[in-house]
Amino acid sequence: MWGRLDAAGWLVYTLIDPRRLRLVAQRQPVGSRVTRLLGELAGFGAVPLQASPAMGDGVPTRADVEFELAFLDDDTALPPPSLPLTSLWLATAWQRHITADELPNLAGVITGQPGEQTDNSPPRPGPGQGRYSNPAPTSTHC
Repeated sequence: MWGRLDAAGWLVYTLIDPRRLRLVAQRQPVGSRVTRLLGELAGFGAVPLQASPAMGDGVPTRADVEFELAFLDDDTALPPPSLPLTSLWLATAWQRHITADELPNLAGVITGQPGEQTDNSPPRPGPGQGRYSNPAPTSTHC
């Protein structure tokens, strides 16, 4: 469980490299890049950003993430070395799913009453059904 939680955080941290995000964002007009990117990232199942820090569940505020991503709408600004608040925001959703999947199993081990194993992970696609897989080429000649 702990490895899955840690891996989810590091995977997000690695995937949202600021230089990579800048390259993707430059396809959009200046002034709309941050808003557009936030919408796209939210579509990946991210938890809602908080309106104020008083809500206190550890999720960054929308203003904090927008400030961290502001370099996307300023072509003269250097990208920061990392995006810790944006990474935290995105990883939170994945880590909550992992926790919900693993805690019942962990509770069974701790109490010595292992119950039915649960697996709430998304179903895995079969061969050739993945999002980025291409069907195997077929040849009509030998």
